Amino acid sequence: KDKKNFFSNFKKYKNKIKNNINLAAISNYGLNQFKLKSNYSFCQNPLDHLHTFTINKKKSNYNKFASNILKEIEILNSKTKSSLKISQNGAEPQINLFSVRSQNLLKLKKKMEKIIYNYKKKINKNRNDFIHNWPKKSYLNGWHVRTKKGSFQPSHIHIKSWLSGVFYLKVPKINKKNGGSVIFGLRGYNYPIYNSKGLKEKEIFPKDGDIVLFPSCLFHATSPLKIHKTRDIIAFDLIPN
Repeated sequence: KDKKNFFSNFKKYKNKIKNNINLAAISNYGLNQFKLKSNYSFCQNPLDHLHTFTINKKKSNYNKFASNILKEIEILNSKTKSSLKISQNGAEPQINLFSVRSQNLLKLKKKMEKIIYNYKKKINKNRNDFIHNWPKKSYLNGWHVRTKKGSFQPSHIHIKSWLSGVFYLKVPKINKKNGGSVIFGLRGYNYPIYNSKGLKEKEIFPKDGDIVLFPSCLFHATSPLKIHKTRDIIAFDLIPN
């Protein structure tokens, strides 16, 4: 509600932040809005831990790989008759794609694991508890989301995971005109604004084959898709086991 109240609660719960993604998100936002300094070391600047990789390289025959993944997902859905979770016009089959032992999904899982390993090396210099307390045991949970014109995701975080990501499997050209970008920031869930100039955001315009990784305490949203095209992505979480 106010600076004094926030900082009092922050000091009270600071030692629990490393085990609570919600607390981490609220703490990051409050420290930013009230311009407070603290020795809190979980992941105070999550935007610095946002990185994009790609598996769509010149000699990788990516289009064929992406088409094969989509075929395997369609076969999987027809076999399991999995129900669809609808969110803002997006359809999400409720099944963990990284638990499926099909040829191309297994290949994708291996690629993801390698990229996550490279991500850890890239951010290791940050020397905070997000790195130091990285789960010793974890598993990947991934799900396919297909969206069409008008679809979007409001700002949210993934409270049960440590690291989150999005693999842009097959997407139209994403830009300001077409929409479909992904927006990262410290604010979500209608948190009150005390310092609008202090709000930090980063907008990304991914391409086919891009993989975006970020701490699960970082809020993210998608802008509405403005064109009559289909957007296929695989969202995923690294979940402590």
